[in-house]
Order: sequence, then C-alpha cells, then structure tokens
Amino acid sequence: MLMLTTEETGRVVAAQRVRLRDRLVARLAAGTLDRRLAAGVAPDRSPALALRAQWLIGASARRKLAAHIRTIVADARNYDNWRRPCIVASRHAVRTAAEDLDALADRLAGGLPVSARGMAQAQLLLSDPTSPLYEHGRGAAVRAAASATIVALQPLTA
Repeated sequence: MLMLTTEETGRVVAAQRVRLRDRLVARLAAGTLDRRLAAGVAPDRSPALALRAQWLIGASARRKLAAHIRTIVADARNYDNWRRPCIVASRHAVRTAAEDLDALADRLAGGLPVSARGMAQAQLLLSDPTSPLYEHGRGAAVRAAASATIVALQPLTA
C-alpha cells in the first residue's frame, strides 16, 4: 500500500494498492521519473513516482551510485578507459570536479538519510547523456551540479 496525495489539491491523502502495472512503469520509465523527481515533483503524486523514489533512497541504489562516481573519478585520474566500451565521461570535466564528485560519493555512501530529489539528481548527473559530465570543458558545471546535488540530498524536515 502507498499513501498518495490527489493531483488536484495535493491535500487529500489516499491509500492505494501497488499494482504490477505501477511496478513496470517505475522500472521502464525510470529516466522520466528521475527527471520529474529531480525537478521537485513530490514522490507521493503517483504510484510510479513513489516506487521510483523508494528505490532511489534505498541502500542499494546509494551504494551503486557512489561506486559509479568513484569509478568515473578513478578512470579520469588513471585514464585507462580501454576497459570501458561505453560512453566515457569527459576526463577534463571529471578531473576538474573530482573533489566535489568525491564529496558526493561520500554523502551517498554515508548513513545519513537522503531525499528522493537529490538521489534523482545524482542519477541524472551520471546517466543523462546531456549531463555536463560528458562534455569536455564543463568541469565548472560538473562541480556546480555535484554541489547542488549534495544540497538536494538533504531531506526536508517537517
């Protein structure tokens, strides 16, 4: 069961059973859901958003993102991208922002609570092909994005 707010007012809370369709949408539309969460859409607006947010703030996702960031930074420092047949982050951008990226990885791997919005921003920084991480000469933008993500990871307190 998920507790969701209604789209119209955002005030009425309704319990909703999680369906297989909701789970499929949460998995297959992860990128779209991440963009919505990163933009600040409340996770309780739809079952798919709630499920995606739940996955993002979990320990497994946090460990995976932290490990991915550390791998990107290590590869940029050592430049042994021959073992990675995928799109490679800009070595220059990563080296310029290495300290900020390390701080982001440390925050993700730490035990403090995180927000779904911040986790979605971290996910997009790593996975979105338009991320400054993949453009040469965008080190300052990567630093700014990593710093903003660290701030966004702080959960809202009631």
